[in-house]
This record gives sequence, structure tokens and C-alpha cells, in this order.
Amino acid sequence: MRHSRLFFLAMVFLLLSSGFRMLTAMADEWQPISPEELRMTSVPEAPGAPAVILYRQVDRDDNGRTGNEYNYLRVKILTEEGRKYGDVEIPYFKGRGPSMG
Repeated sequence: MRHSRLFFLAMVFLLLSSGFRMLTAMADEWQPISPEELRMTSVPEAPGAPAVILYRQVDRDDNGRTGNEYNYLRVKILTEEGRKYGDVEIPYFKGRGPSMG
């Protein structure tokens, strides 16, 4: 019985530490902002656009019982109207956790 408790605690520790390492590694991968991006006020592909997506990366982990999705999105706000695209809302439903839909 004591060995099974130790095994369980060791597994929990490993899972938590690997998840923490994944989040830490992802946080270290923020891309630098170039001077050209800072000066950008419009893009030829979308004249008059209030904001544009400069970069998007989606990583999914479907292993185990719960899947995770990590979204990395870089948006350039071009006008005052585009500020609304800088707001991020993460829905939360009591008892269910964040919405994945």
C-alpha cells in the first residue's frame, strides 16, 4: 500500500513538472517585434484594415484524457477602431472550466 502511494505521488509530480516545463518553454518563444512592425500603419493586402494578424501558430496536445490547445497570435493594431481586436476573452463556465469551443 505504501509503495502505491509513493508511485502515485511520483507520477503526479512528474506530470505537474512536465506541464510546467511546457508552459515555460512556450513563454520563452515570444517573437521579437521588429522596427518595421512598430512603424506599420497599413498593409497593401488589406488597405484600410483596422488590424492585421502578423503571425499565428496553433499547437495541440491530444494526449491523455484532456486535450490542450495553445494559440500564439500576433496582431498589429492599425487604427483606433482596431483596438477591440487586442482584447482577449476566455469564457469560463462554472463547474466545467474554460470553454474550448
